[in-house]
Amino acid sequence: KNPWIVFIPMYSILFGAILIAAEFEILFIEKYFVFLHNYFGRGIFLIYLATVAAGNMPDVDDIIVYVVSGVFAVAGIIYLFFGCFLKRKPDDMRESLLDKTSELRKKKDENV
Repeated sequence: KNPWIVFIPMYSILFGAILIAAEFEILFIEKYFVFLHNYFGRGIFLIYLATVAAGNMPDVDDIIVYVVSGVFAVAGIIYLFFGCFLKRKPDDMRESLLDKTSELRKKKDENV
């Protein structure tokens, strides 16, 4: 067998951990992986992970490979869409949504 096949799962785990760390806004990731700090960069990265998952899981059932790579690809396309049409960073969007949620809660509490 090909001895290099061992590295693909290791890289997949590493890239997945980097993506999770980007979601938790870890300073190291924000500093050295700047492209994950906006929607477009995350979308490209997710599509890359989808292609890696689709092409490098020979021992896994085909349906699982299609589901995993499909979820990554769809999420990547959604992030690309947000990156093209929403010019705000994920942090700004999150803060905006939290502000709107708190406003709605205040209005609800005032009405009750």
